[in-house]
Amino acid sequence: MSSRFGVKDFVLLGAVFVSIVMLLLAMYMVDRQWLMMSQLRETVREQADELRALRGQVKSLDGKLEKAALRAVAVAPSESVSARPAGEELPAFARALSATKQADYAEGDWLVLAFGVGLKTISPLISQDKYASDVQSLVLETLLVRDPESLAWHGHLASGWTVSDDGLTITFSLRPQARFSDGKPVRAQDVAFSYSFIMNEKIAAPRYRAYLNKIGDVVALDESTVRFSFKEPYFNALNLAGTL
Repeated sequence: MSSRFGVKDFVLLGAVFVSIVMLLLAMYMVDRQWLMMSQLRETVREQADELRALRGQVKSLDGKLEKAALRAVAVAPSESVSARPAGEELPAFARALSATKQADYAEGDWLVLAFGVGLKTISPLISQDKYASDVQSLVLETLLVRDPESLAWHGHLASGWTVSDDGLTITFSLRPQARFSDGKPVRAQDVAFSYSFIMNEKIAAPRYRAYLNKIGDVVALDESTVRFSFKEPYFNALNLAGTL
């Protein structure tokens, strides 16, 4: 009896070979996927560790800022902080003044930044990306600024401020030299407008509204004096109003 290798046997052998190849490929893919999952798990773990460390640092910094704000309000709640005499160096501008004294200092230079994405908006209220905040930090100013070393408050757009005895009212006097980029003076009405703009329900800034909800109203008493009235005592009131 002779053995013959026919077409049917050839087809079956080919099918077995293909099955073996497919099984090997499947095992290889499973092994690659397992390796990628292991790498992804390690990356997620490292990011979680970094986030926990960052959260701890932010919490520590918040605690220091809150303690500094408490001291600033509690030490002399009714004390008026006025502008320094003309010609005297102002703490808020000390670092900028020192830069002008450098040998290679020159005015009128350009700053060119390359962003990874196109900016949809640079409004400080509704923008949500890091690049927009970079632009805002270069063109927007606040009433007060903190000393980066002592954390003490210094007047910026405001030349001085007064906190009422009950801590519910903070009145700012604007610096007469403060100007917009078009040369127009910064008025108390502009500060009041900034607050009312944020509190407008049509503006997509719910987070800012919740943050400023402790303020009852902001009223321009005259062109250079603006008053913040709070609904209730708040330990961080000076920071809330001064950084608007």
